[in-house]
Amino acid sequence: MTSVITSPFTNYALASDINDITDKKTPASKLPSLNWHLWKTNKELSVEYRDITQSNLIEIRAKAVIKSTLSGALLFLQNTENIPRWLHNARSSKIIKKISPTENISLTTFNALWPAKTREMIIRSHYWQNEDLSVEVTMSDESERYSQHGEKGTIKISIISAHWTITEKINGTINIEHRLVAEPNGFIPYWLANRMALKSMWQTLTNIHNQLSKSPHQSQQLPNIRTLSRN
Repeated sequence: MTSVITSPFTNYALASDINDITDKKTPASKLPSLNWHLWKTNKELSVEYRDITQSNLIEIRAKAVIKSTLSGALLFLQNTENIPRWLHNARSSKIIKKISPTENISLTTFNALWPAKTREMIIRSHYWQNEDLSVEVTMSDESERYSQHGEKGTIKISIISAHWTITEKINGTINIEHRLVAEPNGFIPYWLANRMALKSMWQTLTNIHNQLSKSPHQSQQLPNIRTLSRN
């Protein structure tokens, strides 16, 4: 098993039109934005979005409460062979370069669904644990530096800002929050891309919720991750 943490909501995610000009190195927290709007929710899951001012981009925030351990969640997300089973419309995922046990470069390819063409993302992901035992994962775009690893003719998704926070609760559950701003590129209209992104996000979040608690990774423990019982 190799390690990769991908962003599960970028297969058609978060569009601007082709004339939009955005600084792709600006973190989402620094982008001027409006209030959050609830798109869909149930007892354990929620998907929200907000507009980025002076841009056609939106930021999406997904939240979930799931029965899992911290290590189980990280190992589930890192399992490259398993990613297409929960990441909506993902065709394949692989490691391009392993930098350290907690940092790597990965390539994920998505199937084409009309009217969008085949897309892929190349990201650098890095995770760490905070003093409060929460785990954070940051992801940054590496599509230009590692473009030679992609498929010819495939549109590259540009990751502007992506971040996970995973927090263990005392009742055996974890809280997952994922925030993302990305540019799908190509000629898909932004209003359509945003609609598809929200639907894809909800499906992916539902897949994670249904699969994570039953994953064999729940019986495994990462040596560098502390838990409430092992702290």
